Amino acid sequence: LLLDSAQGSDHSLPTAVAATTREQSQEEVENKKRATRSMRMKLHLFHRISDMAGILFSKDSLDSFVSMKGFQSDNPFESSMIEELRPKFKHMSVLEQSRGMLLKQIADILDSSQSKERKRLYNLSIQNLKRSLESNTTNPDTLQVCCEIYLKLNDLPRSSLFLHLSKE
Repeated sequence: LLLDSAQGSDHSLPTAVAATTREQSQEEVENKKRATRSMRMKLHLFHRISDMAGILFSKDSLDSFVSMKGFQSDNPFESSMIEELRPKFKHMSVLEQSRGMLLKQIADILDSSQSKERKRLYNLSIQNLKRSLESNTTNPDTLQVCCEIYLKLNDLPRSSLFLHLSKE
């Protein structure tokens, strides 16, 4: 009898281990499914928000988000990820003006070692400010900021043009 129960327990031990392993692997699969579903939802939300805000991200940054690494860090967004800002409400010049001024401020705070990035942000700023001027051609604040940016880009003819326009 002792021998029979010992043999019976030998069979039940692998069965119990196999059942536990199966439960753990099913739980791991469910956890991975939940994590993947959550990441897909975040990615979908990221695309919707960037589309609504009119932000065009670089291919590298999109690849990073698609590979699901983009949401892992504490600071997943960097200015270098933005290729273009595309306003959704063209009749509201304040949106372009705000974007242009924000990009200028970001460029202004970059240190001198990031001159290439600073120039890129100044150019994006100018694009937005010019779109704003299409709707409101005499806005002195927008004209003055364009003058400042062209001065920082060492484009003196354009800087003086926008200075003259801002004084009219």
